[in-house]
Amino acid sequence: MSKLSKRFHELLVDDKMRLVVQLDVLFILLSVVSSVMTVINIITGKGALTWVTAVFAALCIINLLLHRRGGAGRTVPILLFFLEVYAMFTFFLITGNPDGFSALWMAMLPSFGLLMFRKKVGTLFSLVPLLQLLFFFWTPLGRSLLQYEYTDTFRMRFPVLYVAFFALAFFLETIREVTYDELVKSKNEYAYLYAHDPLTGTYNRHGFLQQTESLESGVALAMLDVDFFKQINDTYGHAVGDTVLKNLSEMLQTTAPDADICRWGGDEFVVLFHAPEQAEALCRSFLEKSRETADGAERFRISIGLSYSEADTPPDIEKLLQSADEKLYRAKSSGKDRLVM
Repeated sequence: MSKLSKRFHELLVDDKMRLVVQLDVLFILLSVVSSVMTVINIITGKGALTWVTAVFAALCIINLLLHRRGGAGRTVPILLFFLEVYAMFTFFLITGNPDGFSALWMAMLPSFGLLMFRKKVGTLFSLVPLLQLLFFFWTPLGRSLLQYEYTDTFRMRFPVLYVAFFALAFFLETIREVTYDELVKSKNEYAYLYAHDPLTGTYNRHGFLQQTESLESGVALAMLDVDFFKQINDTYGHAVGDTVLKNLSEMLQTTAPDADICRWGGDEFVVLFHAPEQAEALCRSFLEKSRETADGAERFRISIGLSYSEADTPPDIEKLLQSADEKLYRAKSSGKDRLVM
């Protein structure tokens, strides 16, 4: 996939950006089509119709420039576009130029209205042309204003055709919205699982290392694990072992809510402290709270290795992990249930 195609795909996946891109493309296409029709009208000598298509082409370019300015200002060109479309099709309906053909363009309005503006605004956008058709074709006052003699069959059937096009466009837009919502939901779930451990809700290795890529100042890093975790699994079963890991992760997150916590693997966790001066006190709190766990199957103790990076310099995470791992090993070797710094 080329860079241009990739960028275009990224824009269309985001629903808000999709609408922005579509409106830009819409204004460009309509200005081109209107310009071509203007040339055809000049060649065929259509008079007033030539001026209408030329003015509409110029207004589409103005709308595009206003829309490209972005921000809250995007509402203005959309409202102007609505008014321009309604005015142009009122002219088409009344005059019938050329030979009643221009009125047929109205059948396109529901499809691109719902696609461009979604169901709520798109429905309102599509309703006004329907009211125009009903007024000019089905009421005595409206018919008296017409300068072109449409056939009775055309006047009776065209509004029904318009409603059919709207119903089809509404159905397709409903499918698109549901599909998009499911896509976003699946994407968010995948992105979460890609970076998090499904059992404990903490970061996994990949998610944790991503968090460390932008670090610019000194940090502290603790590596800890559950003492005699294999014995817990062997004695009480893996379900109890999973409960111990969930309880431990909850305790870590509650005690150090500002730290980045990762289940490094098995019963081993890593805690990254962005305020290194608080690291030792928090690690000692980890120890105390683990000692407060109830006796029985879910009772656990932990051992911790704590390392510090140099202040005011981007930390070397690999070295910190290695250092904390070595200190954790010393904590385990010297009796467990302790902190080694």
